[in-house]
Amino acid sequence: MYQLYHLRGFEFWSSNLSDQVLNIVEKNSEFELMSFTVTLQNQKELES
Repeated sequence: MYQLYHLRGFEFWSSNLSDQVLNIVEKNSEFELMSFTVTLQNQKELES
């Protein structure tokens, strides 16, 4: 199952946190990285 992630206005489909996604996240500030992580956690909670 693929999910649509949003990061700084950039949308992309991913089945998991691939190297590409991690590389994008690493370029963001700590706050944005935290927000992205929280978004992923909330998404997982909604699926469970």
